[in-house]
Amino acid sequence: MTIFTRLMKFLTEPSIWNLTAIVLLGGILLLLGSNVGARSNALFARTEYAVATVDTTAGQLLFTTWEGEAVRTPLITDCRRSVRSPRTGCQTFFVDGDEVLINYDPEEPTWVWSGITPGGGKATILIALGIILLVGGGLDFWWVVAKPWLRTRFHRSLGLPPH
Repeated sequence: MTIFTRLMKFLTEPSIWNLTAIVLLGGILLLLGSNVGARSNALFARTEYAVATVDTTAGQLLFTTWEGEAVRTPLITDCRRSVRSPRTGCQTFFVDGDEVLINYDPEEPTWVWSGITPGGGKATILIALGIILLVGGGLDFWWVVAKPWLRTRFHRSLGLPPH
């Protein structure tokens, strides 16, 4: 039996323990996602921007922080403009002296990135999975545990045989 079939059997088997595990996993993912999101938001709040100069011979970016500190950091890629081409993937390359707008963390100025703040996408995925598991586990709990119990109690109160 593969891991996938065991997981599907666990998720579809109507058991209170399975439902509890699903809801707990959803809660853990939700908390983990909010923690990752909080760290990403803190990084976003303290992010600063700078214009860096490309030095392709040394493979570095050179920029000055707002505090006046000169920083050299490795050039991650020499591709200036990427395209979706199976052959090259890069339309133009950096040359010495090109300027690039970068984001950096003032607490660790050698950590630079371009574009959105790192971590935001992970947080969104974790929170969405947590919500899906919580809602799905709650609905499963209703259909597997609560509804049959309420139906039995209702039938007993009317004097009908359990259905």
